[in-house]
Amino acid sequence: MAKIYSDRVIVSIDVGTTKICVLVAQQLGDDQLEILGVGKAPSDGLKKGVVVDIAKTIHSIKTAIREAELMAGFPIETACVGISGGHIQSLRSQGMVPIKRGEVRVGDIEAVMESARAIPCPEGMQILHVLPQYFVIDSHTKLYDPLGMHGIRLEVQAHIIMGAIASVQNLVKCCEMAGVKVNDIILEQLASADAVLSPDERELGVAVLDIGGGTADLAIYQQGSIRHTMVLPVAGNHFTNDVAIGLRTTLREAERVKKEYGMASFDLLEEDTLFEVQQAQEQQIQEQVAQRALELEAARAHEQQTHELEQAQLRELQTQEQARQAQELEQTHAREQQMQEQAKQDLELEIARMHEQQAQQLALARVQEQQMQEEARKAQEELEQVPACEKQPHKKNRAKARALESHIEGVLQDEAQVQKRGSSCKCHFFPQRKSISKKTKKMGKRCYNNGCQKINE
Repeated sequence: MAKIYSDRVIVSIDVGTTKICVLVAQQLGDDQLEILGVGKAPSDGLKKGVVVDIAKTIHSIKTAIREAELMAGFPIETACVGISGGHIQSLRSQGMVPIKRGEVRVGDIEAVMESARAIPCPEGMQILHVLPQYFVIDSHTKLYDPLGMHGIRLEVQAHIIMGAIASVQNLVKCCEMAGVKVNDIILEQLASADAVLSPDERELGVAVLDIGGGTADLAIYQQGSIRHTMVLPVAGNHFTNDVAIGLRTTLREAERVKKEYGMASFDLLEEDTLFEVQQAQEQQIQEQVAQRALELEAARAHEQQTHELEQAQLRELQTQEQARQAQELEQTHAREQQMQEQAKQDLELEIARMHEQQAQQLALARVQEQQMQEEARKAQEELEQVPACEKQPHKKNRAKARALESHIEGVLQDEAQVQKRGSSCKCHFFPQRKSISKKTKKMGKRCYNNGCQKINE
């Protein structure tokens, strides 16, 4: 046996109607366990999964724990306890939170689960489990593991399991008075499903029916997540009672007959056989011979009843699923209509805005055209008011203008020649020259010193 580490030891207690089981195991790896101890004791203080006698329940729990401790070799201090009973209820809830940093983190998932948990509970009930069915980011595709994905809004569809506060507290009190601290309370069918179902079965859809002594626990999985849970009020003790009544024997003898000769269907009975049964009559136990077919007939009624209850739950769940899908389809259709209407309004607004801009541009062009026409009209009026002498200049004025133009043209040509051959003139354009020639002053506009053609400024 491997070395035992206290932080890896897991203890579970199954408090049932007919028996109490204790299992002690050590976790070796992620999916590997080593069984260290097992304890079992008859349950005398429960009825249909609910504690009805605290003293007897404590005694039964202590007996089972003592047996498991002897096998494991160390005392049991804490444990996880399974719960069942007709008080168990389940419902669906939705939660929604904003994604804080744009990427889904563990804190965002915890926050959206707490949001789904915030629902009003019926009086006398408390929440046991909040199990996610699927997640949605920004109203897109369903997701089952949104961790690390990007988005703005995170939603969850959750399955909430509730139990009666009184029943839960009574069960916890019995365990604590038996010397065991309760770490967690787990619904029985969830633990059974984790033990026997494969991932493919969960994905394709499966129903788990755990038939106990006082109750039958039902759990339905689809697309990898829990869809429905319920506790049926028909179980093994009902079969035993029917056998006892049909054969007129004691409950203990009926239990023995059920275990030794019981079958689920007549098709499995190859030939009818006889067996002895102790008969209880007038406080005396007598031997009698009964047919095996009678025992099957006595148990068949409750078997059929259990099957009908299970089928009714499946049909109800299917109806709820169809109604939910129809509601989602209607919501999707409504959203599409809203998007189409919004797109239509946006398009109409865009067209109206374009028409308004075109009208403004057209009006502005008309105003500018009017202004240009007005300016042209004013210019024409001013031109008409100018005297005729100004319109046609005098001959002398025209001659002077031509002379000035030719003079400027000559100056420009001279400057081009000077720049081309370079200037060596020492005339008045240079600050060191103190005097200006008389000829230069006489000419006025030009300097002919040493052939210089520069203009005198």
